[in-house]
Order: sequence, then structure tokens, then C-alpha cells
Amino acid sequence: MQRVCIFIDGKSFHCGWKARAQTGPVDWPALARWLALRLGAEGSHLAARYYTGIETNERADSRAQAGLRSFLRHVERSPGYSVHTSGRVPRAFRCGGCGARTPTTVEKGIDVSIAVDLLSLALCDGFDRAVLVSGDGDFVPAVEAVRDLGKPCAVASWGGVGLSARLVAAASEHIDLAAGARTFASSLGVGRRRRVIGGSHSDV
Repeated sequence: MQRVCIFIDGKSFHCGWKARAQTGPVDWPALARWLALRLGAEGSHLAARYYTGIETNERADSRAQAGLRSFLRHVERSPGYSVHTSGRVPRAFRCGGCGARTPTTVEKGIDVSIAVDLLSLALCDGFDRAVLVSGDGDFVPAVEAVRDLGKPCAVASWGGVGLSARLVAAASEHIDLAAGARTFASSLGVGRRRRVIGGSHSDV
């Protein structure tokens, strides 16, 4: 039985999910099964790792973050899934028109965590095939390194939006998530979960 490990950039996945699918919450086990099916690896042992940033400052106690923590617990309860987080860091954005500065926070270290885990698990023979759910070209060196170790690594993204041509070239294949949106859209708790995924938690 083949072992397939899926590495999900949470922010990248949900930005595309909201923009392209708009079908409510995600059935996470169905997503993993669909990706394995697209690889021709149906019936494989599946593991999925979900990565996202969380607030660690005074915003950590906000209603939005409470909802995010609830969402992440839901993901982690899904069979085969684990959740991996890192703290968001403060940043100020300046308005190009008026020059006003708006404080916010941004993800930091998620890409590095994914790349390190992808390569580390490949080195210790933790999987036979991998799927990277992201289109970010920053992952090219990690995908190339995994490929050189003899581990095929596919890339899954929402069509060609935000998809690096170099990443596609490095990957064993490209999977368009939009083709399976109906398959891994959950019909459970649509009203409640849609508010979480499509509302305050744009960075899950």
C-alpha cells in the first residue's frame, strides 16, 4: 500500500476555495481521498498536514481567533489530519493615497515549516508520494530536492491563479482543485461553517 502525504498551505487553499468554489465547508477526508484518486493512488494510506498562522498577541483572545481555533480542532479531528501553526507577526500597511498606516498581522514561517517538513519526511522515508497544496514558487527548491530523492511530489492549486510555472515544472504533476470542488464540499453545518471559512477567518 502506497503512503501519500498531503501538505496544505491553509491560507492558499482557502483563498482559492472562497474565490473559485464558494460551496460552503470542506469535507477534509474527502479532499484527501480525491487527491489520492487523482494520483492514481486510491486506497493508499493517507496523511494530511494543515498549516496556518495564528495570533499570539492581544488579538489571540478575539472572537475571530476563537472561531479559528474551533475550525482547526475540526480539521485535526478529521481522520489522518494534523494541524501545524506558527505565530503571526505585526506589520503596518501604508495607504498609497493618504499615507495612513494601518496595523495588522501577517503569517510568518509557514512556507519554511512546510518546506522543512516536506524534505525531512522524504529523507526519513515518511511517504512514497507527496501532494503540495500551494502554487507558491518559493517551494521549488524543496520540491526539486524531494524529487531528487525519488519521491514524486504533485502540486495542487486552484487552476493557474497564483501558480508558479517553475513549481509546475519541478512537480511530478499538477492537480486543479476546482475539478474536485463538488466532491469535497461538505453538506454538513453549511450555515455555521460558511461564516467561519468565508467571514472572519480569511487566513485559515
